[in-house]
Amino acid sequence: MTLEPKVGWLLNYSYLWADDHRRGDQEGVKNRPCALVTATRREGDRIVAIVVPVTHSPPADPTTAIEIPPVTKARLGLDAQRSWIICNEANVFAWPGPDLRAAGGRTPPSVWYGPLPPKLATAAREKLLGFAKAGRLRPGAAHRVTHAGGGQRRPEEGRGLTAARPLVDLRPGGVICGRPVRQNR
Repeated sequence: MTLEPKVGWLLNYSYLWADDHRRGDQEGVKNRPCALVTATRREGDRIVAIVVPVTHSPPADPTTAIEIPPVTKARLGLDAQRSWIICNEANVFAWPGPDLRAAGGRTPPSVWYGPLPPKLATAAREKLLGFAKAGRLRPGAAHRVTHAGGGQRRPEEGRGLTAARPLVDLRPGGVICGRPVRQNR
């Protein structure tokens, strides 16, 4: 059985922040909830996923994030502290990828916390795409593509999966190639 992506759901993921990526880190240091904002199918069964992180730290610029309502956090089994979905950076990877982690307290074990309200999930995706189109994504991990074999490449390297067309290009004017994976609600 394969793990299918559930666009609009919160999952547990070892997220690599853009600042850490710029300092040379290749792996996230903390597993955290992340929103799966999009997944596209490429060349047969290959799926490229984009996640945005959830954090307790209030954003320096409130326009870069969306606060998760307390009732949603409670339904998903998250703590009661305020949390934000950060929408001006993202991790891009070949689904399912090595950075998925089991969400705590789930029986049977699962990477999923559960679905975000559709309006919240759509707002996060639209905000991320808005930052990408405006060239305002934080540079770094947004362009990281993790291949199923575990290696990481940047789309502009032009090797392997990224040879003719990038799987995803979140740079200004970039595109997300492929067809959308069915929404799972």
